[in-house]
Amino acid sequence: MLTFDIMPNMVTEREKTEAYYEYVKRLMQRCYEAVNEVPGLRGSNGKITYTDFVKIMGQGLVELGVFTPEEVCLKTANLEVEPQSDNMVYKFLDCEYNSETRMITAPSFRITLQTRLAIPFSAIISRQGGITSNDNIGLALKQVGFSSSPESIRSTIHELRRKLENCGLPEGLIVATTGVGYKFSAEVTAIQRSNPSVQPAVRT
Repeated sequence: MLTFDIMPNMVTEREKTEAYYEYVKRLMQRCYEAVNEVPGLRGSNGKITYTDFVKIMGQGLVELGVFTPEEVCLKTANLEVEPQSDNMVYKFLDCEYNSETRMITAPSFRITLQTRLAIPFSAIISRQGGITSNDNIGLALKQVGFSSSPESIRSTIHELRRKLENCGLPEGLIVATTGVGYKFSAEVTAIQRSNPSVQPAVRT
């Protein structure tokens, strides 16, 4: 039986470094999501801001000797972006999606989407039947530190579809337009929230 190994010299040091920092970015985002599930956090909304979280994590990495202060500033600068919210509630089928809390509410279930899944879902549903381009989804993911490669987008959409179907929502709710992007197949009604419930966190 023949086996083929990837030769070590086929992967450059630069590619290794970029892959490592990509891993760190994604790890930070997942840690941020986990931290905000803990009750009793300081701040007017009971959450810590993403910017503050990255700064705290960066300080910890310096103290552990993983990065120098200069490297932390350089490598986490583009992470200091809050996950975007358009302060809208979208109604579809018998469900409501709150883009601010990332929560889908229906008579039979209630789920909160992980940020990585909420970003494309918000982008797609906000078009209300229009096509959201792959480029727009990739840019939204990249802004909060996730990979924006075509493979990553396809994988994220696949996971999002599976999540929705596991909740009992119909298959084909998110439709792909080959080479262009995605659209929401169900009719959507958007409602502007007049009083945003989430306020910037206050350090105490």
